[in-house]
Amino acid sequence: MKKTSEEITTRPLTPHDWEAIETLFGKNGACGGCWCMFWRAPSTGKYWEEHKGEKNRASFKALVESGSASGILAFKTNEPIGWCSVGPRADFAYLARTRKIPPAIDSRSWSITCYFVERRNRNCGVSLALTLAAVDFARKREGSILEAYPTTLKAADIKLPDAFAHNGVSKCFESAGFVLAARAGARSIYRKKL
Repeated sequence: MKKTSEEITTRPLTPHDWEAIETLFGKNGACGGCWCMFWRAPSTGKYWEEHKGEKNRASFKALVESGSASGILAFKTNEPIGWCSVGPRADFAYLARTRKIPPAIDSRSWSITCYFVERRNRNCGVSLALTLAAVDFARKREGSILEAYPTTLKAADIKLPDAFAHNGVSKCFESAGFVLAARAGARSIYRKKL
């Protein structure tokens, strides 16, 4: 476990972490029944509407317990307080089908797709701790580049409401050494060479 401050520790997800994920995500599955499946789902639209909730929960549980899902967990005194979904870009079906985000740089490209931070621990450095741990995780697994896709704000002085910050915020990525590479509709594309 990597200690990032006096209170926050981070570590990669293991197949034995389902209880921590379930505790952190709560009954609503982190965000309206997503259970960290939106970027992994084979399609959106009708498929997505039919899978929100229990079907997504079961799918993500199977991925976690099989070791097929990767990510970073944050803890405060052994209590799970944050999650960052990070893995090889090929793990995220959404990126293969979207036209809004440019194709992968190479076969070793990695992506950060989403975050979830427990409400009482927001705005106190958890996302940055998760991001720094994600960079380290991708680097150790020989990723070549790490991408992130936060929502683009129309003005610098606008604060993104917490409920819509699940893809991260630009300031966090900039603090972690990412560089703005492109804009794709409502998203910015940040990259960090590993």
